[in-house]
Amino acid sequence: MSLPEGFVFSQGSLQAYVDCPRLFQLHYLLNVTWPALDVEPQLEGERQREQGSALHRLLQQHAQGIPEFLLSTLVLDEDVDRWWNNYLETPPPDVPSELVRAEIGLSVPIAGFRLMARYDRVGADPGRRIVIVDWKTGWKLPLRAWLENRMQTRVYRYVMTLAGSAFNGGVRPEAEQIEMIYWNANHPDRVMRFQYDGEQFEADGVYLHRLIQEIAARDEENWELTNGTTRCPFCHYRSLCKRGRVAGAFDELEDDEQAADDEWDFDLDLEQVAEVIF
Repeated sequence: MSLPEGFVFSQGSLQAYVDCPRLFQLHYLLNVTWPALDVEPQLEGERQREQGSALHRLLQQHAQGIPEFLLSTLVLDEDVDRWWNNYLETPPPDVPSELVRAEIGLSVPIAGFRLMARYDRVGADPGRRIVIVDWKTGWKLPLRAWLENRMQTRVYRYVMTLAGSAFNGGVRPEAEQIEMIYWNANHPDRVMRFQYDGEQFEADGVYLHRLIQEIAARDEENWELTNGTTRCPFCHYRSLCKRGRVAGAFDELEDDEQAADDEWDFDLDLEQVAEVIF
């Protein structure tokens, strides 16, 4: 089974493939719906997802200029209120404010397909710096080395380097102008920053091209399962793959694996995404 024509890659789909090729096939190619919980307890997982979405909406509206006092009146959830106040008191430091955009998408052509990134917030000082801000709401912080190698970190900076001219006075930015930071609502004073450079950009380009070409070349009926099983308890398809029946504990999820923060349900209108052709 091969990729359908017009398939659009994202950090979420690429991470799924790296984690488990069979997961990618079941979710993105076969669109298999499997009646299994991804975390336990279910209600806690759903609540955290809804809270994460609520915070993202607040921060998007704040970036669009809606006053803080008006947004504060809309917060009814205790955790979201705490996260909102953490943001107001300890926002991400050293983020340019000359040009700010929230919840935007960019895409670039790659290996005969498109690679898309959706950004929570971008702050730019055109001609100098572009800072990508990603909001997290997980209870535990991931290790820096682990986060640095995640597809989100690699794809977001790579796409911005190629497609970020709108944030750089109409000129494609240099990789050295790009920085990505993760701000966690539960740990607002422990921001993780990832500066980009030309060497990383070139390495990411080679890696992403080869990865997408590998995926596109596959046509076997059943793609292989991951060799490791640490993520299987958090996968909807674990019983289908005979990798267990019991869902993993919600508090054991890594931060960027929580559904409120990833792109599994990426529903951004493609017509609203800037495409850069070169």
